[in-house]
Amino acid sequence: MIHMKNRMLALWLFMLIGFNLCAQSPQTRNGFLSFNEAQILYGNDPRFSPKMAWFSSNPAVKVDNETLCSGQSSLLIPSTSDKATDVHFYFSNRDIVGKKIRFTGKYKYKQADRMSVRFSIVLNTFLRRNLTESVTADCKGEEDWKEFSVEMPLARTSIFYFRIASQGEGTLWLSDCQVFVDGQSWDILEKPTIEADKDREFMENSGIQTLPIDKQTVDNLEVLGKVWGFLKYFHPQVTAGTYNWDFELFRILPRIAAAKDRTARNLLLSQWIDQYGEITETEDYTVEDSTQYHRFAYLGWLEDSNLFDSDLSAKLVKIKNAKRNSVFNYYLPQLTGKEEIEFVRDKPYPNVSWEDLGYRILTAYRMWNAIEYSFPYRNLTDNPWSTVLAKYLPEFITAASEEQLDRSMQKLAAEINDSHGGWYFVNFNPVCVDFLWG
Repeated sequence: MIHMKNRMLALWLFMLIGFNLCAQSPQTRNGFLSFNEAQILYGNDPRFSPKMAWFSSNPAVKVDNETLCSGQSSLLIPSTSDKATDVHFYFSNRDIVGKKIRFTGKYKYKQADRMSVRFSIVLNTFLRRNLTESVTADCKGEEDWKEFSVEMPLARTSIFYFRIASQGEGTLWLSDCQVFVDGQSWDILEKPTIEADKDREFMENSGIQTLPIDKQTVDNLEVLGKVWGFLKYFHPQVTAGTYNWDFELFRILPRIAAAKDRTARNLLLSQWIDQYGEITETEDYTVEDSTQYHRFAYLGWLEDSNLFDSDLSAKLVKIKNAKRNSVFNYYLPQLTGKEEIEFVRDKPYPNVSWEDLGYRILTAYRMWNAIEYSFPYRNLTDNPWSTVLAKYLPEFITAASEEQLDRSMQKLAAEINDSHGGWYFVNFNPVCVDFLWG
């Protein structure tokens, strides 16, 4: 939960809930699937377990801090001939992208008599089909740590299971489990080192006090807001967390706002983009089966000759096709276990006044881009979403009181025209607020 000095700042940063990815359970402290200090969840149906957790229906399954593998704790799994023992790592997911997923680890056993162990990846797709890939180990007698590995194509999915099923007499230990997408370890999700978190220059204020409200300035700010949001979610250096993108906005905003015409604005935008490095690797993001997706991000505006010259459009299109980390995106949620969208990396700024103009513009940009790239019904709003940012920017700029700014944010949020979407106050606390749609 985000606690702030006043209600308005909470509303500005409505998309912040807390980094559940790391806080869900202690097991993520030493690796994504580590058993160090892990709590095993027991029950009859893994679908009701929290995300990011180990689960078993057998209460005899437990963490073993004495039997170690390379200094790591293990999971003890007793097995009997009359009933299989299942262990799952379960979570809901809608955003992991990549071509292949691989589940690896190590296992050992003793006093095994006709014991078999199956290691599986189970993907439940949006078409409600289970896709499973497994490897089976036949165990007899005693064996020290051995490796297992199972790999399969990564389909669009709503549910993942990593499953270990053992049957037959014996005792099994599991340790050093890891997951890779296209060769990249998911352990980066645990606690990545992020350069963006070190930038604290504008923690107290943006330094932006006044701006004119003429048409050219509003046009400049509209284009900047859209380009800023696109780069936030697509530029590989930004998605890697190399830059605090809020503060990069404050550094460029005064110059873009003051551009005299489209030509001057394009030159400034092009020079700004160049600061973040040349795109050297691209990837084919062609979707072979569009039925697995509800909608796609609309990026045709990147080549709009009314907005950009050909050189700038070419740069933006290259960023769209840039190779990005398929596991980690700093500003987009990767793992979700509920319907709310959690923009957990959009920071709160508890010491900033509502009067700060730069932060008011940042608020409008955050809200507009959240809908642009994450709202499933963006194409069904009564007013074309592409027109909404320019419509409300003047209100955010000229707001003379908290009440006026509050009203403008409510009006902007209402533009989604969705009775199942909006903001609400978490636990009825006016300083803890979330945004959701269903």
